[in-house]
Amino acid sequence: MSYSAKRLLPLVAVLSACSPPADVATYLVTRRAFRQQVTAEGNLKSAKVTKVGVPQEVEGMVRLAWLHSEGLVAEGDVLARFDATDLEDLLVQGRRDLERADLRAMKAESKIDTKEAEHETALTIADLELDHAQRFQKTDEGIYARIEIVEDQIDETLAAEHKRIAATMRDTQTSLGQTELELLAIEKRKAKLKIDRASKGLQALEVQAPHGGLLTWARDWSGEPPQIGAQMWRSQGIAEIPDLSVMEVNVFVLEADAGGLEVGKRAEVVLEAYPATVHVAVISSVGAVAEPRFRGSPVQYFTVTLEIENQEDVPPRPGQRVRARLFLEEAEDALVVPRQSIFVGSDGPYVYVRDGARFASRTIELGVRSLGLVEVTGGLEEGEEVAMARPPLVAEVSQEEP
Repeated sequence: MSYSAKRLLPLVAVLSACSPPADVATYLVTRRAFRQQVTAEGNLKSAKVTKVGVPQEVEGMVRLAWLHSEGLVAEGDVLARFDATDLEDLLVQGRRDLERADLRAMKAESKIDTKEAEHETALTIADLELDHAQRFQKTDEGIYARIEIVEDQIDETLAAEHKRIAATMRDTQTSLGQTELELLAIEKRKAKLKIDRASKGLQALEVQAPHGGLLTWARDWSGEPPQIGAQMWRSQGIAEIPDLSVMEVNVFVLEADAGGLEVGKRAEVVLEAYPATVHVAVISSVGAVAEPRFRGSPVQYFTVTLEIENQEDVPPRPGQRVRARLFLEEAEDALVVPRQSIFVGSDGPYVYVRDGARFASRTIELGVRSLGLVEVTGGLEEGEEVAMARPPLVAEVSQEEP
């Protein structure tokens, strides 16, 4: 505001104070219950929903073969069946692999036993040769020629080396045989895993309802339910079964109206199918971030969940459209004035208060605001009158303000 405008403000107050009664609508300041509220729309839904998907026991891809129709189901009802061809092939392959591994293990054990017997025989012969060489070795130089004594020493050394080699080959063969058996045992375990996986998968090809409720199929990004013949993967969602004993409401609040949204604040819910019944609710959760409700829309909403207090009065029909009022601020004894009676200057908000036959400007303090009313926390008293528009004389002078 310019310097000249600031100088005109006191003149405005003086002129307004001296002006004769003007034909200006006024509002009598009173204490009353005040509520800041927002309206929102949404849907009724179950507070507890059981998600049904492709069983964990089914590994890899599996083909959907049959689906139950949407609607009420009882506990144990078959909801979906999957094609068993791939798992049956896996079971056959696993059994063949196990038989092949068993045969190879039998052959390996027989071969190992034969080799061990051969090496044990060779070791026994080498031991006998060494014993013979040591027992009959010629050592008396007075009786035997030097060359004979040396030959016997060489024979003893060779016999000892033969025994060492025979023992080494026996140990090596034992180790190799053990390694071969361990590798075959791994193949057998792999084959058994295939059999086990296929068996569990075959047992899980029928998906049953974990409890009774209203069956609804899960939709993909395009809104389509699962299709017969579609390939599905482990844990992929198939359907949802809501628990109809406890219902709640999801509503969408515009980002611009979300100030003051907090868990625990009061709300009222009306089902569009039953417009005469108002259900009392409380805010149970507020979305962390605002998101668009529709793809491509720039408008952002906060998702708010409302918990209805009297569940027995709520029809168990998920998906019903609802309208809700959310009370963000409430005061049972507040001074309120209309929004149009408040003006804003360099010193903050002010109103024009009737003073006998005149109007005088007065700075006020504001509290909670709604679309039409504003709570006044300071500067006004109950019973005073405020102008609903700027008094004419004041408005004429204010036109000179830049």
